[in-house]
Amino acid sequence: MLDQVLSTTTDIVPLRVDRDRVTFAFPFQGKIAKHYFDKTLEDHSERGVEGFSGHWEYNSKTGLIEGLNSNHLVRLSTKTSPDGIRVPTIQEAIILGQKGKLTNNGYRIFGIVVCSDKNPNQDVANELKKGFNGDLPLITSFRNLNYRLDDHFSNGIAITLSNDSQGIISGKEAIEYLVGNHFHLGNSAGACWVDLNGHGERGADWSRLDYSDRNGRVDWMVAEGPCTDIESAYTGNKGVLDREINAKISILETERDPRKKSFLESLK
Repeated sequence: MLDQVLSTTTDIVPLRVDRDRVTFAFPFQGKIAKHYFDKTLEDHSERGVEGFSGHWEYNSKTGLIEGLNSNHLVRLSTKTSPDGIRVPTIQEAIILGQKGKLTNNGYRIFGIVVCSDKNPNQDVANELKKGFNGDLPLITSFRNLNYRLDDHFSNGIAITLSNDSQGIISGKEAIEYLVGNHFHLGNSAGACWVDLNGHGERGADWSRLDYSDRNGRVDWMVAEGPCTDIESAYTGNKGVLDREINAKISILETERDPRKKSFLESLK
């Protein structure tokens, strides 16, 4: 799947370099997004489950998945992770925002914060707390989350912590992290989303975990690969830069735009 990502992506945002490997973000759209969107709907036993009833569709015109809540994102994450593709962590999302990659009007979820074992979402808070030994609050990204169908939960879904969870922030450090990165904390109780929107606003207090509308976005994912492969995919023949240039030329040709000539000259 990495080869397919690198041969089709229209952008690469390096996030970390560790020796000879690069962790990078890429736009989650087109055939790759449709492939994993379809995978989220394969299990017929999940049809009719309340927690998955919120807006969730693939827009064939934009090539993007529209609609998003914590249940949708946990399920999507379980489909992409075996192929080395995952939802950005909260810190990676902050980097994408700083680089101007989250600028449309959509909302995006990158984690869950558990402030207490009370409402809102007490059942979710208790389930996540059960798999964690540290102090509250705890902040986790979606790469640490899994789910199961469970009628004991109000929406039919239990969100759980994976056994190999990593990067969880807890206790005093969690509070300092949220305050230091300008996340709105609200009433600091129960379990809530950690989200960023296209206006640059950051929140850790949205309690309607099942809410979803067409403004929800799953438009960036993260993967890693060898430095040489990433560099080649970006600058090589038919790489990202070539695809960006050809896309601009195609648009100008389609519109018979007189700026095509000056654009081509600027590339020399």
